[in-house]
Amino acid sequence: EALMIQADVLLALLAKRRSRTKGGPATPASGIEPPLPQLPAPADDAGGKLHGELLREVARVLGEAVEAFEAVEELVPLRRCHYILARVYHELSEQVSRNRHASRFRRLSERLANGGRRPAAAFAAAFGA
Repeated sequence: EALMIQADVLLALLAKRRSRTKGGPATPASGIEPPLPQLPAPADDAGGKLHGELLREVARVLGEAVEAFEAVEELVPLRRCHYILARVYHELSEQVSRNRHASRFRRLSERLANGGRRPAAAFAAAFGA
């Protein structure tokens, strides 16, 4: 949970920076349950490097959170991590990583919709843990 909070803080910093540079508030969170942060649009060239560095730090932190949530099979926060990671990698123009996390998000969403939990061995095989 601490890693998720750290990622949320980094995303909030990006959004606050965007609202100052664009002269308006950051766009609201999406309607997906649970509420997810809205990723800010890239800044101009002067701030683009900082933007990329912060997004990479968010990806690093969420990658650690994914490992922790997979280890204990916490599916809802794991699904949220994959969703945000897919969006972060989209912003970084890293399509392979984006698609990998989007696929995992989709599989977890389907699994949660069906309501079943699978054994740890099958979970590890499905998610590469």
